[in-house]
Amino acid sequence: MRRCKLFEGGLNAFRNNLHLNKDAKLISQWDDKLIFAAEKKAPLKDKEKSSTVVSLNFYPVSSGAQERNWNRNTDGGLILLNSLVYVASKSFINATRQR
Repeated sequence: MRRCKLFEGGLNAFRNNLHLNKDAKLISQWDDKLIFAAEKKAPLKDKEKSSTVVSLNFYPVSSGAQERNWNRNTDGGLILLNSLVYVASKSFINATRQR
């Protein structure tokens, strides 16, 4: 949540009532204590390796597209960006393009 100061979910504030499993780590919560962000390690095909997964409990579309969604003048975009950068720095995905 680096450099994030404010997030307003908007009138819609789409989110789920989630529960952490034993392998997950809470990153942050909504004001009403629902999970906002969490992370965990997910196993890859090679059982000795894992990948980091970050779950964000908000609808990713901002008020720039739908006015009742999270306020685009808050840090939602930065939260999405930080999550992607964090996950990319924690894991390496070996992908093969298929036609």
